[in-house]
Amino acid sequence: EVELEVVNLEAQYYDPAFAEDPAAEGAYVWTSVVSLEEGHDQEPTGTYLELVEQQGGTPSSLGVQAFSAGLLFATAASELGADLTREGLVEELRGITSWEGGGLHAPGNPGENRQPECILLMRVSDGGFVRDFPEEGFACDPEWVIDV
Repeated sequence: EVELEVVNLEAQYYDPAFAEDPAAEGAYVWTSVVSLEEGHDQEPTGTYLELVEQQGGTPSSLGVQAFSAGLLFATAASELGADLTREGLVEELRGITSWEGGGLHAPGNPGENRQPECILLMRVSDGGFVRDFPEEGFACDPEWVIDV
């Protein structure tokens, strides 16, 4: 008889505070953001990490998502220039159907409100996160996204 216990958690658990808890050891956390542990060697994740650290903050996957959302807003707003209106901004955002935040995360489709088809699986090990799957980049499969 084989008994396996696998704890597989959502992206919001990709946070240093979670990994530091001894009870989290061995848990798996999926995310669609570039590995924060590898981020100093990659732009713009390195920029995100530097900005957060300069402010005394703690980097997290939710922080990366917020940073990306700000970049998405700025990108759409800059396309409108002086003609910036709520209606125009919404229309511009609807037209952005491929977005990676400049390389912060796997490609998604915010204009059509579609989730990324790619994941990165991290594992809690010794109070931090280590890449578990895939060996580099993201693993992608459109069948992983289920419409509800």
